[in-house]
Amino acid sequence: MDSLATHLARLAPLYGWGDASAITPLQPGFVAHAHRLETATHVAMVKTYDRQRAVTARMLEYAPFYLEVTAWLADQPALANRLTYPYALPQGSYLVDDGQYVSAVFNFIAGVTPRDTPLSMIQQLHLVTTVGLMHRITPQVPLPVIYRRETFAVRWDQAFDLLLHDEWDGLIPAVQAMLAPHRQVLGTLLTQLRMLGNQLWARDLPLVLCHTDIHGWNTLVTGDTTHLIDFEGLVLAPAEQDLFFWFDDPRWPEIFATYQQVVGGHQVDAAALLFYQLKRYLEDIYEWVAELVVPEISQTDYTRYAGELQRDLGRSVAMLDAGQRISTRLAAE
Repeated sequence: MDSLATHLARLAPLYGWGDASAITPLQPGFVAHAHRLETATHVAMVKTYDRQRAVTARMLEYAPFYLEVTAWLADQPALANRLTYPYALPQGSYLVDDGQYVSAVFNFIAGVTPRDTPLSMIQQLHLVTTVGLMHRITPQVPLPVIYRRETFAVRWDQAFDLLLHDEWDGLIPAVQAMLAPHRQVLGTLLTQLRMLGNQLWARDLPLVLCHTDIHGWNTLVTGDTTHLIDFEGLVLAPAEQDLFFWFDDPRWPEIFATYQQVVGGHQVDAAALLFYQLKRYLEDIYEWVAELVVPEISQTDYTRYAGELQRDLGRSVAMLDAGQRISTRLAAE
């Protein structure tokens, strides 16, 4: 099996850029390796997925859709220099697949990834403007034949339900011990999520093009300017799929006012907002567990993912009150 280094060395010639003069590791995200690739003519960022990772298949399912659409979005004057875009291979595709490793190559943006450091007010408003522009431009986007559309049917809910019930005794003891104090609450939240999904599907809400993963790890900052990156979760969905990331920010009134100005007005749907808050919370827990039970996991990764799982589980009881918190805040506005 080819090594990651061998895979990366093949990329630049495939794009017609000659051989790479340097390939430098960057801070990886949760789902992929990241590298800076330099040639005599180009500097690019490479995102590489490893098929041995549990999360990779889901990340790649709609990769052609998100890559094609983000390439189009980045070419629109209103969104210039606001988001990353992929380079196409000479034959027109955007992915290099060597079997174990799959890479997409993007324009390199010199900036800082704030991660867990809060954005300034100016930076936050620049970012929400980018999202608002994406939502507003949706009717003009040339969608490919296969694209991702919200169905409110959560792909992992059956697996999560089995994990909490029929497959509980098969969990490794350490993971079982972490989940046990929160097992009943997680089951209640999963039931609530399913009920909300059924209600929202029946309502035929308007859909816009949503990023779905807006946070400091998916943002590059240069001064007061932000650049939105990592569009793997791109989907046509209610605007609340993106707005819920900001709803608990103390600066929400200013953020939402800017969003309304960009899109021409929007009334927040409380049920949709709650659905996406619950979905994100439960999905994170499910994916931490999925990674922890992979037999080949390293001790370093196990320690990291177990810590993330414990942190998220600590919010389980608070999530039971999320609906009331949303209703109270919206009523006060």
